[in-house]
Amino acid sequence: MNGRPDPAALDRAWLAHGPALRRVAATLFDDPHLHVNPDDLLRDARPAVAARWPADPPADPARWLLREVTGELLGRGWVLYDASLRGLLGRKVFVAADVDELLQGAAARSVERLGELVARPRPLFGWLCQLAKQQRVDWLRRGGRDRLVLPADGLPDPADSGTSPTQAERRARVREMYARVLAGLAPDDARLLRLTTEQGLGPADVAGLLGITPGNARLRVYRARCAAAAAWQQLFPGAAAELAAAGVFPRGAADA
Repeated sequence: MNGRPDPAALDRAWLAHGPALRRVAATLFDDPHLHVNPDDLLRDARPAVAARWPADPPADPARWLLREVTGELLGRGWVLYDASLRGLLGRKVFVAADVDELLQGAAARSVERLGELVARPRPLFGWLCQLAKQQRVDWLRRGGRDRLVLPADGLPDPADSGTSPTQAERRARVREMYARVLAGLAPDDARLLRLTTEQGLGPADVAGLLGITPGNARLRVYRARCAAAAAWQQLFPGAAAELAAAGVFPRGAADA
C-alpha cells in the first residue's frame, strides 16, 4: 500500500452497499413532518465519510460504512431537529443556558450510544427525544432542579394569548393563592407539586428522581395534590372557582 486511501475502493464499497445505506437513511428520517430525501442525505454525508476512508480498506466495508454513515446522519438529525428538541426541553426548563447544556449533554450521549442506532436503526426524532428526556432527569438528579425557575408570570399558562385584563387579573390571583398553598405544605409535598405542575415531569421522571416505582410516584403525587386541595380550602374558603382554575388538584376537590 502507498499509505493513501484508494478512492476506487470506496466507490466500489459505496456502490455495493448503497441500497442498505439508503434503507438506513429512510428509517432514521421516517418522519411525516420532515420532508427529506434519503438519496440527498447520503450524497451530503459522503464527502465526510470519504475523508475518513482508511488507507488500508476495512476488513468489513459494509460494517464500516454503516457506522460512519449513521454517525453522519445522526449529526444531520441534530441540526434538523434542533428547534423541536429545544421546544421540548423549553416547556419544562425555563433558562435558555440550561436548555443549551441539556442539548449538549444529550448530543454527547447520542454519540456514546451510536452503536445502538447502528445495530437497530429507528426513527431518529423519537430516539433523540428519549435521550433529551433522560439527560434532563440526570440533570435534575445532579442538582439542576435547584436552578429551575417558573416562567416570569408564575404557573405555566398555555392560554395567555388573547387574554382579557379581567382574565389576566384572575390568573395572577390564582398564582398568588397557589404560592401561598405551596408555602404551607410539607416540603416533600411542595417539591412533588413543583416537579409535576411547574416543571411538567411525569410519573416515570419523578420515580427516577426519587428512586421509587412509577406507581408509588403516582400515589405520592396524588396525596400531595389532596393535601394542597385541603390547604387551599382552609386558606381560601369559598374560592372553589379559583381552586378549579389552578388545574393542579384532584378532580372533584373544588366540590369537597
